[in-house]
Amino acid sequence: MTDNKQEQNILVIGNGFDLYHYLPTRYIDFINVIKRLLELDHEQRLQRCSYVNYMFGAGSPLYSDEHIKKCYQIHGNRMKSVELKMQRIERLVEISKANVWIRYFLKMCSQNIGWIDFEKEMAQVINAITNFFDRVSSNENSFLQKGINIDDNVLSRSDIDILMRVPFYEEHEERLKVKDEFYVRAIEGEKILRIDETKIVNVLEKDLEELAEALCIYLEQFVQSIAIDRNSDNPLFYKIDEVINFNYTDTYSRLYSKDTKVFYVHGSMNEIENGIVLGINADKRDQSSNMDLRFVKFKKYYQRIQKGTSFRIRKMLNENNINHLHIVGHSLDITDKDILTGLMLFENTITTVYYHSDKAKNEQIEKLILLFGKEKFEELLDDEKIELQKLQDFNVSNLQDTGMEEYELYEDDYFEYSMQRDCRIIEEDKFSGTILCGNELVKVGVREEGGLGYAEMEIVDYFLWRVERFNHSGKYKGVVVADDFFNDDRYGPVSVSIKYLMPEGTDRDITEEELKKLLDTEFKCNPMFVYEVKFDTI
Repeated sequence: MTDNKQEQNILVIGNGFDLYHYLPTRYIDFINVIKRLLELDHEQRLQRCSYVNYMFGAGSPLYSDEHIKKCYQIHGNRMKSVELKMQRIERLVEISKANVWIRYFLKMCSQNIGWIDFEKEMAQVINAITNFFDRVSSNENSFLQKGINIDDNVLSRSDIDILMRVPFYEEHEERLKVKDEFYVRAIEGEKILRIDETKIVNVLEKDLEELAEALCIYLEQFVQSIAIDRNSDNPLFYKIDEVINFNYTDTYSRLYSKDTKVFYVHGSMNEIENGIVLGINADKRDQSSNMDLRFVKFKKYYQRIQKGTSFRIRKMLNENNINHLHIVGHSLDITDKDILTGLMLFENTITTVYYHSDKAKNEQIEKLILLFGKEKFEELLDDEKIELQKLQDFNVSNLQDTGMEEYELYEDDYFEYSMQRDCRIIEEDKFSGTILCGNELVKVGVREEGGLGYAEMEIVDYFLWRVERFNHSGKYKGVVVADDFFNDDRYGPVSVSIKYLMPEGTDRDITEEELKKLLDTEFKCNPMFVYEVKFDTI
């Protein structure tokens, strides 16, 4: 390299870049949202999910996750004000109800809470089905009628466990069998001719396309809608000439520069008509002369060609310049070996790999050794072609409107905040009742079955408190705010003045008497009654 060559700064980003900006882009976030949406749909309460805040805000089941909690602290104001497109949410639910891949991931997450790797799980499913096809074809007459004895060593235990979680197989009399609808039968009679491999593969392919669509809807509604104003003050991100993006999101363009050229290695969710690359990596079977083409559409290399995202290094790097690669948030996984090593070994190229913790640094060193081998990696270090550097901590460039201080102040200083953590009895009899639990009206009761009593609970309606002002849908459109308290000494009776705030131009949806009936109840052990109700607009 010569000193008179111009340096070109190229940012290479993976999902860690979005996580660095506290966005909910983990696969587990996607699956948890799907799970919650399916629950709401089953309870016929899907319309309640009108704002991003409803899924990630305080009080949501997902809020217990530390990453989600931090996302909410950083992006809370946006989450409260960005309305979800219900038609898109309904489409997301429609896809998720029967999608083979999503249903499989949901089952796996029930066993492995907190983390899931779609590509790894997908590869294992395809490998198990391929092994099954191969075993059956080698002894077809025996397997077609009887199935595979689960205790035999025909398939591994792990393959059998995987196949039992996909809808093509079932256990019958301790044997693993293909379900009836996936056999090809004789035109006359019930004789089974063969397993309909094509039908199974077609279902997997169709559902893979719908999985990609579902993921894009999730990113569109729950991620990109809030990623517009929380850029970091890290100077690195403001001196970039080109971006090589392994993500589907356009976080860099939104937060830092709309004019910087970005190459999407796996496609962009903003160009869904072209589709995104979502699949598995090549294996030894892809290198053989008689390669198995049954699952080729699941391979990333095939999808890159088919979707027009094939990577051409010389289009991104210039051998006449000094190409300085800044790798941020990429896992350096060996599955991207061809692209990563091609970039780092390109003529006149130096690489800085950024890490966020000592543990991450150790992992990156291990990954780099796997990518290059011990000797080549040491050579690159000696020649100063690769260096590792700590990434500056994320600091929002403008803290003024993050909502973090507002949220903390609200929690500390407002008595009504603590009210939403408590329950009050609205009405009760011997075996059932209605309580105001936080801001939700809940019916509770006992269901008798087989001589035993089982508790039942059903949320029938809800109010909003100021902390979730814009997070609403359902019967009550207003916000209940405790305007003034009297005799609030925690020992004597408490009287309260209530304000019911509604969006301007909205018709009143509850009477003063109805409000008093709901709120003029026992508050823990202290009598509390509403002495005044005011109606106002937000």
